Amino acid sequence: MFKLKNKYFPLSLITIALSSSAATIYHDDSFSFDVFGRVRAFMANDNEVSNIVEKDYKDMSLFTDTRLGISSRSKISEGLDAVAMGLFEFDTVQNKQYDSKERAKYLFAGLDAYQYGTLLFGRGDGAFYTVIGVADIYNYFKTNANDYFVLGEQHDNQIMYALNTADFDLKLSYMFRTHDINENKLSVDRGYAFAVSGKINQNFTLNYGINYVNFDYNNKDYVKALTAYYAPMFARDKALNIDEATNLVANDKVGYKYDYGVSLTYGTLGDGLYSSLVYTKTDYENFEHNLYTYEFALNYSFKNGYGINLGYAALMHDKDLLVSDATFGLYYNLGSALTLFVESQIDVNGKAERLYGQNIADKLNQNKFVLGAEFKF
Repeated sequence: MFKLKNKYFPLSLITIALSSSAATIYHDDSFSFDVFGRVRAFMANDNEVSNIVEKDYKDMSLFTDTRLGISSRSKISEGLDAVAMGLFEFDTVQNKQYDSKERAKYLFAGLDAYQYGTLLFGRGDGAFYTVIGVADIYNYFKTNANDYFVLGEQHDNQIMYALNTADFDLKLSYMFRTHDINENKLSVDRGYAFAVSGKINQNFTLNYGINYVNFDYNNKDYVKALTAYYAPMFARDKALNIDEATNLVANDKVGYKYDYGVSLTYGTLGDGLYSSLVYTKTDYENFEHNLYTYEFALNYSFKNGYGINLGYAALMHDKDLLVSDATFGLYYNLGSALTLFVESQIDVNGKAERLYGQNIADKLNQNKFVLGAEFKF
């Protein structure tokens, strides 16, 4: 987490790794303003290149990207501060088109009432990320196995609340109506989530949460996008032909979904041995079968700067193993700012086409490799 006024910003809703060497632009007893970020350069194999750029550019293999963040805190009264943060992403892929919300990874403002919690408004992690984010340990790759991410890593138009106590942490989030989410262009009428975390003992932490999403069918364009994504899934889940499935989805038959999750962690990431186990169940309205996710992640950080990441993630529907990813990485920290890393994500006989169709399966079931360097400031 990043520091303001020599106090950790109590935003465990967001579990991004930000450098403690953030530059303080201005600081006094009642106001502070900081700048932080990273610059990353990496090489990738053809499969990962195809996920980054269009087909005509697949001969490109070296990429750079950056994150630039700003954070500020202003004292309102004793025990109450106004807070704000923005984290923006940029890269050198000229053919990739972004809108403003894709540029802004985090963008929120709110109030920090210290022992009474933090209330934020804007774009950030939903509360359910507290449960599943414990397996997000890699320098580059993300898991493809959790259906929570169908709406992206961060969510727009949210109210987010976090309360951190000596015995437990509580996170709540509510998402207002949001459209054109992710590359799937899905639309949500509303969504809410909660998560609670508690220490079992000095080393083990248990997390539990529920995430709810109600999809928006109030516009023909929203219905078209929902149908394009969910009709192939509906057809395979209910053994229908595609026309029957399309008609059912278009008539509000995938109105909502629930994600239920529990996770267990050991240790602290970046300090010796850290490991996590994640289990989630996704329940779509009118689906015959649920989706189940199982994840394991392990990190060991050595005192000499070297570290190792490894993990496995699986997504199952009925008896089909849709996603089966083994991820392995090595890294070396040259001081506090520069990290060299190599990572590989291997598809272990995943069959995503059995639910999602071939186009999506081609992106989910891949062998990918990256080699890179990251400078944090």
